[in-house]
Amino acid sequence: MKQKTIWRLWIAAISAAALSAAPPQAAVSSPNGGENLVMGTEYTIIWNCSNCAGSAHVIVEIANTIHSGPGYSGQISPAGVPMSQGFFKWQAVGKLSDGTWIVPGPGYRIHLEAIDGSDASDGTFSILAPIVPAITVTKLDLAHWPECPECVRIDLRALLDDFRNCRGVYRIALFAEQKEVADLGKFGGRKRMNSFLLTRISRPLQALARDAQGRFELRLFDARGLLLQTKAVRLIFLRDM
Repeated sequence: MKQKTIWRLWIAAISAAALSAAPPQAAVSSPNGGENLVMGTEYTIIWNCSNCAGSAHVIVEIANTIHSGPGYSGQISPAGVPMSQGFFKWQAVGKLSDGTWIVPGPGYRIHLEAIDGSDASDGTFSILAPIVPAITVTKLDLAHWPECPECVRIDLRALLDDFRNCRGVYRIALFAEQKEVADLGKFGGRKRMNSFLLTRISRPLQALARDAQGRFELRLFDARGLLLQTKAVRLIFLRDM
């Protein structure tokens, strides 16, 4: 065998060994800069993977390039996601693996952390707060049963119009004297909602409503339980059912 041929075979063997020994690498491809992600929606984080055969894992994290501290960085995925999978579904944009939430705003990057290296989004992206529907209803119609003095049926049709096409899910509660007196349920998510709610309101609060005394409020909460809006309303009792 000629010396040149032996040399080429030797180089090829070394190259093959080097390739087989190369550590797995993952590179973020989405979001990679310029995207606008909406809080609470689902988004698939994608990465390209090389030399990923085997059991290598990554941890998906997020960090802000403008701000630091609580609310601006954290771990998104569980302890380890198979690197060869190439993606991770962020079930609720903005929510971290410990249950806390990221502060919406610009300047975010996704980070992939692995034993043999890491990678981050090339550019920054923004996390946008969801568009919150305005509560426009000014009164709630109530009706009760004589045989059940605290049983009340609340007409929710005016509320449903405000939330019929919302992608996000919100909770609305009725308050009186700074205390929650009725949970009106969850609205939005493009799901069919009931037009009426059956609940109980105490006799003293019913008396306040009939006499137009006291202050009643509708309070709007997001999926995390944060108060988004407060709207003063009147409770109007209809004829007994």
